[in-house]
Amino acid sequence: MDRAVLVAFCGAAGVGKTTLVNSLSERFQDEGLRVRVIPEVARRVFHTYFGWYKSLAEIRESENMYFFFQNKVAHEQICQEKIMVKSGVDLVLSDRSVLDNLVYTLIWCRKKTELTFFEHYLETVFEWAYVRRPYDLMFYVPPFGEKVDDGFRTQDLEDQVTQDQLIQMLCSGLSVPVISTEPGERVDEVYTVIQEMIKERKTTRIEKGGIENEKGLIANGLQDSAMFHCFG
Repeated sequence: MDRAVLVAFCGAAGVGKTTLVNSLSERFQDEGLRVRVIPEVARRVFHTYFGWYKSLAEIRESENMYFFFQNKVAHEQICQEKIMVKSGVDLVLSDRSVLDNLVYTLIWCRKKTELTFFEHYLETVFEWAYVRRPYDLMFYVPPFGEKVDDGFRTQDLEDQVTQDQLIQMLCSGLSVPVISTEPGERVDEVYTVIQEMIKERKTTRIEKGGIENEKGLIANGLQDSAMFHCFG
C-alpha cells in the first residue's frame, strides 16, 4: 500500500491552524482526493483519559500530572500519524505536530524532577521529528490579528508570543520544508504547495514502477542539547 502524503501544521495557540486544516480538507476532497484529518490529539486525550478535570489549567496545577498528560499526547500523536499514512488515503492533514506538544511541555514542565522520564520523553519526540522525519511538509502558522479562543486552550492565549518563539526555533532544526504562511491568501498558498507535492509523488511513483517492471524487480519498500540550555 502506498504511503499517504503527511502534512502537519504547527504554531502557537489561537493562530487559526484548525480553521486552515478544515478548509484545506474540504477543498482537496471536493477535487476527489482521499483525505484524512488528524484533529488536535490533546483535546481527545483530555476528554478520554482526563475527563475528571475541568480544564487544562487544572491539570497544570500538578506538574507531574501535566507531564503525564503531555507524554500521553505525544505518543498518541505519533501513533495516529503512523496509522493514518497507511490508511489507504492520498493525503493526511495533521492539526498540530509533535513539536507543538514539545513546546507546551517545555513551558509548563521546566522544573521536572523526574529527569529520567523527561529525558525519555525528549528522546521519543526528537527521534520521531528529527530522525524518522515523518512529515513531508510542515507549515508554520504565525500569529496574526485577533486570537482565536477555542475554549480549550484559553489559558495558552496569554503565552502566545513565547509559544511562537519556541515553535520557530524547533522548526528551524527540521530537514523537511517549513513554510511561513501569511493571512489572506493562506489557504490558496498552502493548497498550491501541497498539490505540487502530491503531483511530484505520483510522478515519482509512476517512473519507479516503470523501471521496476522493466527489470522484473519489486520495490523494497537532534537532538541538540544546546537548544535546551535556556530551559535549564
